[in-house]
Amino acid sequence: MKAALKHIILFFILLYSCIAYAQNAWLDSVKKVITKQKADTNKINSLINLSEAYRFSYPDSALMYAQQALAIAEKLHDDNATFWSITAVSGALYVLGNYTLELDYALKMRALSKKLNTPYTTGYANGMLSDCYYNLGEYDTSLKYWRAVIKISQEKLPGVRWFKSHGHQIPLGYKIRTDSLGNAESSCLCLIGRGSMPLSIKGDSSV
Repeated sequence: MKAALKHIILFFILLYSCIAYAQNAWLDSVKKVITKQKADTNKINSLINLSEAYRFSYPDSALMYAQQALAIAEKLHDDNATFWSITAVSGALYVLGNYTLELDYALKMRALSKKLNTPYTTGYANGMLSDCYYNLGEYDTSLKYWRAVIKISQEKLPGVRWFKSHGHQIPLGYKIRTDSLGNAESSCLCLIGRGSMPLSIKGDSSV
């Protein structure tokens, strides 16, 4: 039994090592690529992906790459690229705990989402605002934006699958959130929440 357990532990150690090696190799490859890329959408994509990869392990580096992507996007006057670059900046600020500055960026996202006018950008912006207000302790305001996300998903994304949780019909991938009185609400994470940033900002289309 002990021998079998040792083999299992060794297997997972080796598996983790292989995954870590592969990820580090990928990161090194992307870093080399961005030094040769011209300042266009492809480079923005690379910078955003680097930011996402570093967000939870090295949030300061994640913020740096996201800000570089944002600078290029703004210089190109590309609203879609700017939107997803701001999302990356906001994600890094979230991990760093700078919720006040994160809120500033989230408000910029919301303004841009109105110009882009797609369910994903509008839903994502509202979801980000909800997270910001939640982290700042403004739970009722947070809940208001989560309700906006739910409305968008129900009206614009009818193909979302649902499951039952605590008496509520919750879309698959949604998250339970409560207001200051403890009333439960559902909020979309799977399709248009914080965790759904695309690997590429190209081809972001409305539904």
